[in-house]
Amino acid sequence: MKRDIHGYFVKTPLKERFWSKVNKIGPLHPFNPKLGRCWLWIGSRITDKNAKHHYGLIWNDAHTKRLRAHRVAWELLKGPIPKKKHILHSCDNPPCINPDHLRPGTIADNHKDMVSHGRSLTGERNPSARLTEKQIKHILFVYPKATRTGPRTMREKRIILKLCKKYSITFNFASRIARRQRWKHLSYFSRAKAPKALLS
Repeated sequence: MKRDIHGYFVKTPLKERFWSKVNKIGPLHPFNPKLGRCWLWIGSRITDKNAKHHYGLIWNDAHTKRLRAHRVAWELLKGPIPKKKHILHSCDNPPCINPDHLRPGTIADNHKDMVSHGRSLTGERNPSARLTEKQIKHILFVYPKATRTGPRTMREKRIILKLCKKYSITFNFASRIARRQRWKHLSYFSRAKAPKALLS
């Protein structure tokens, strides 16, 4: 805050405070360098250890509420944020407030970005994963394709039970893998295209 001629504190307008906390010489956009460098927020950020992203923060004009810096940047340079929309980072850099790296979107859009940029905890990257990608591919290859949703013959049940015993999983979990309710990002293999390791 500044002081007036009488020594009293005067609230500095948000716009004036905002640009004094921006460093425009950040790293280049990691996926599209043509979009230029990140504008890094050098002011205060979310410091909660449990927070997934440490976004920049700035007080509003009335100093009653802290706003996220990237949302403020959008409103200052692009206009109002559409209703029911979030402001997403295409650069995957939470402190960045470069409007060329931002866009309005939904939570679903944000999840798609996360998957396409390799940030999602799918497959073996998930801490709770009990099987490897190779093991899942083997299950998808061996599991009787014609009976993924039942009914099953005794021979087909024996094949499934053998898989369950080999990988220490339940019959139901094996079925969920086969029906693509788990590990949905992996594809089936035909016998002609299957790696030799899956044929053993």
